[in-house]
Formats: sequence, structure tokens, C-alpha cells
Amino acid sequence: MIIVLVIISAFSFYFFNAVKPKLPGHLLYAGISLVVLIASITAFVMHDTNHLGMKEEVTTKTYHLASLNDKMNILTYKQLETSGKEKVFVYKTSVNQKKPLKTRVAVDTKITLHKNATANKVKVTSTHYVYKDKLSEVMFGILNDNKQLKNKQYDFYVDNSWLVVDTDTAAKLPALLKSHQADMQAMIQANMKASMQQAQKDKANMSQEQQINLQKQLLEEAKVKAIKQLLK
Repeated sequence: MIIVLVIISAFSFYFFNAVKPKLPGHLLYAGISLVVLIASITAFVMHDTNHLGMKEEVTTKTYHLASLNDKMNILTYKQLETSGKEKVFVYKTSVNQKKPLKTRVAVDTKITLHKNATANKVKVTSTHYVYKDKLSEVMFGILNDNKQLKNKQYDFYVDNSWLVVDTDTAAKLPALLKSHQADMQAMIQANMKASMQQAQKDKANMSQEQQINLQKQLLEEAKVKAIKQLLK
């Protein structure tokens, strides 16, 4: 509608000034046309630069974080060469997912990694510009810019049983672990022993199932800690 108003008001202004200059009241009609033309162009520019007629709509979706490796919990990222600080995380939200997902690469996208979390998940928050009312939709709908993305936020939450490494390191891990099996076993046992001693205080108040789950959790944490020691 806004483009239609610009075209009609521009034509009307030209018509009453150049085509029918002797028409009674032509100056009034031309003046009204000019006001509508200026207002339409101003609204168009403000919509394009300051999102006039739009409001922000925030949507948040939380997904379970699944490991890329079936033998250990691992989350990988690729370091971008542009600045050295930007990363693209590669992740799965289901163990049955065949093709991993990647975080969006853009200046309006932010990624935050939260370690020592209580749950392993990824939260994706998207902010879009949407028409704030029906009038705005009628006026600017022809521009087809509803649901325009403003920014996107990825929040990755992982506990201590997860290893977070770059893709190059992840690719080298199988060969590294195979060549240091004895060292890994020794470090895992040492880490496990230290963790179990710390956990003994809480075991008295745990059920048998909770104790089993705790041992599994501590074992995974011991593996990750051993791998980090190996990578140093």
C-alpha cells in the first residue's frame, strides 16, 4: 500500500501542476498530493531504517543436546579464519539425527557456551520484526518483510561429562586415544578414585539407582578429564 500511495500521490501532484494547471482548486489538490507524497516517502524510509510499524517478537526453543560420538559426549566447533574469535558449533538434537546441525554465521548471531550445567541442551532464541497491527500490515505488507530476523542467540549447556573441542582435534581423537590406551586407563582410574572419594559423603542419602547413575556420571567425567590431560 505504501508504494501505491507514493505512485498515486506523485502522479496526482504532476497531474494538477502540469496537466491541469487551470483546473479550479488545482493548487489545493496539488498541495494535498505533495503532503501525501512526502508523508509516504518518509514512512517508507522510516520503515526501512527504523522498522516503523513493526514490533519485536521473541521466540525461544530448547532442544536436547545429543553427542556427535556414540562412545563419548562431545560437542565440536569450527574456528573461523576471519577473526579467530568466531566459531561455528556443530551439534545434534537427537541420537537418531543423521546430519548434524550448524550454528548460523552472521554478525547478528551470538553463541554462548555454559559449562558445568545441570542439563545438556541447546537453547535457540530468535528475535524477529513483525507487523505490530493490521494497519501496518496493509501499509507495508507489499514489501514482504514480515518475520525479518533481527538477531539470534545460541546457548549451549553442557555438564562435566562433555568434551568441547574444535573439529580438527575431534578428528584426531580416535588415533590419539588408541595410541595412549594405557595412559588413558591410568588417568581415568586416578580421576575416578578422586571423584568417588568426594562423592562418598553424599552416597548415604542416595538410593541404589541414584548411586549407579552417579557412578556412570563420574566415569564419564573422569574420561573427559583424562582426555583433557592427554590433549595438554
